[in-house]
Amino acid sequence: MGPPIPTVSRSTGPDMAYVAELYEHISRHSPGIAYRKLLIEHYISVGNSWLEGALDEAENLKGLVPGDEDVEGYLRVLKSEVGGSAAERVAPVRDQDGLGRKDAALKPVEGGWGGGFAEPTGKQEDKRMCLTTACMCVAARAKLLFSTLLGLSKSTPQYPRPPQSDSTNNPAVFHETNPSARSKPRPTQTLQRVARNIRKNPTNATSIAISDMETTILSLKPHSNLDNIRSALISRLQKIKHSLPPTMHIHIDTAFMHVEHERLARNYINDETMLGDAVADIPRAEFFVTEDNYAWSMDELVQAIKANSGVFRNPLSREMFTPEDVQRILAHPLGAPLAALHVEQAALSKGVRVQTIERMEALAEVLLDDHSSGVVRSRTAVDEFLLYVATLPEFEQKALKGLKCPAKDSHTGQAYDCSVGKAVNDARANLVCFHKTGDFIGQAAGYLRRR
Repeated sequence: MGPPIPTVSRSTGPDMAYVAELYEHISRHSPGIAYRKLLIEHYISVGNSWLEGALDEAENLKGLVPGDEDVEGYLRVLKSEVGGSAAERVAPVRDQDGLGRKDAALKPVEGGWGGGFAEPTGKQEDKRMCLTTACMCVAARAKLLFSTLLGLSKSTPQYPRPPQSDSTNNPAVFHETNPSARSKPRPTQTLQRVARNIRKNPTNATSIAISDMETTILSLKPHSNLDNIRSALISRLQKIKHSLPPTMHIHIDTAFMHVEHERLARNYINDETMLGDAVADIPRAEFFVTEDNYAWSMDELVQAIKANSGVFRNPLSREMFTPEDVQRILAHPLGAPLAALHVEQAALSKGVRVQTIERMEALAEVLLDDHSSGVVRSRTAVDEFLLYVATLPEFEQKALKGLKCPAKDSHTGQAYDCSVGKAVNDARANLVCFHKTGDFIGQAAGYLRRR
């Protein structure tokens, strides 16, 4: 025996919000047996022409769960109210008088069309009632489909939000926890307007881009996870970049760097700065991220580069920064003092003559080939090279002593962090092995020749 069927009432129609919610659960949790049963019970409680809809749903549910006691109970009650299955109701009623004459006039089925209507007395009344009921069913189905397609929300089902083709340009949907956003919503600006504002205010370009991204996040976050928000922002920023000159792209990249740090919970290789402060606590004015995904306090990074004679090398990984990182560091307000050191290093690399580069290559060859126990050849080559350096002009001696060429240990991959002059002097003092020195001198000579 199935569950008790709710009392059949004679209301004007079902609760469309409740019905739409049930349909949404059925689509999300297919086949949604429990929700289908609730739908049938709701139709039964409404009565009138909706009993047929309840019977249709019950017959469909029987195909999904044959033998279910609840479904059998629904069918028994509904068939007694409506009068037969859907197939029996659709089949035409043919009535002959037994003498082979044409069919008699069609008569309505006893108890048909929900039992809530008075029995029709003629064909016109019968047709009118049929059409009325059919129209009500079609209208109800259309409303349900429309509500489902619009993604009727559970909390406010009676206010469906129309979909937009471009989610990045939708009106902002603000956080429930943000009272100011609820009271004063701000729609996202068009891409053209954002680009125009950035071109007109280059000094505030980064702030304008950050403000636009924060507005976009507020419009997306209730319906998106962080990955989807990040993808939407990247897509929007790329479109904005297309409307800006290349020289202004750096402001867009800087703005996205800050938004990822402050709003999107990005993870970095390091959790602390070089002085032990948490990366999350770095203020926006000092925050910086390089392409190797290290987060920095710009004040600390500038001091480290200064201590390294202006060489743009990652103080933690010992790898050289990329040209793009160097450009962004120099463009940062706190990185401006490094520009002079960067120019000085570039000038030093051009201050070494070809003849000196050839002497460096010869020294490297001797140091790498000498495998004797006393390494006499290596010591002799180092002494001769230092004597040669002493005869060079002052500007070239300064270049060899101060220039730090990008090079890595061929065996370990560890970056070298010294100048040519220091490397040769360390080898002479037995602080570094001759083979390691030869490895570095050879790479430094190749770097200078390319310059």
